[in-house]
Amino acid sequence: MNWKFWKSTPQNNFEFWSVFDPLNDPRLDHLWPQPASQFFPEWFKNVPRNIDNDPAKPTIRKCPVFPEFMTQGYIIPMWCDFDIHIKQDGSWAWEAATQGNYGWEWHHPDQYLNWLPDNEQSKWCLSLKAENPWRIKTPEGWSCYVHAPLYHFNEVQPLSGSIRTDISHEINVPVVFPKHMLGTTVTLKRGDPFVWLIPYRREKLDLVKRDYDEKTQRMTAAAHYNVMSKFDNGYKIAGQKSDKKGL
Repeated sequence: MNWKFWKSTPQNNFEFWSVFDPLNDPRLDHLWPQPASQFFPEWFKNVPRNIDNDPAKPTIRKCPVFPEFMTQGYIIPMWCDFDIHIKQDGSWAWEAATQGNYGWEWHHPDQYLNWLPDNEQSKWCLSLKAENPWRIKTPEGWSCYVHAPLYHFNEVQPLSGSIRTDISHEINVPVVFPKHMLGTTVTLKRGDPFVWLIPYRREKLDLVKRDYDEKTQRMTAAAHYNVMSKFDNGYKIAGQKSDKKGL
């Protein structure tokens, strides 16, 4: 590989490509990694902003923490329909809707499940590794957190981790299946959110205890007023102004 050329590519992009060539076709762009905002949970959209239309009784919908979190990063959708057949004895097999798709490998219990505390071991019956056909590259100094799409509440759970995607581009994620799936066939549908990637810059922040003096009190009060002095979207507006200033 021409490393000089590789390092000369733009350094402000989240780049992706598939080693399973059919997925690189633009006609399949709905199966490409997408901004997480494209997979915003439907159930959350149905939550009212206030209980009984009372502004003094806000719901989770009005709390800025959750929509900001849910729209961070990128989602890798499931690239094919899969059936995972799990027998009562824990043995398993998989089949795909078409041939030649990247599928599933066994993740030996001694790699993860057998080392969990007893109360956690009792929750899971199987661990597999998805042969993810996508490769991810972030700029130098950037990594990706890897999560299950948390607020989609999928029972099949990719394990969380962190990958230095500026130097390692393959993301084959261990996935655990809950105990009640023994003796069943689990269907994973093409296009459903599968893995959530949140890029972050690897920077160390010093931990400093700040005195709660008069200056700090004024700063705390001003920040609170800046957000709370509007009925709606105070946090969002404050954030947008901060972003424009580069804060």
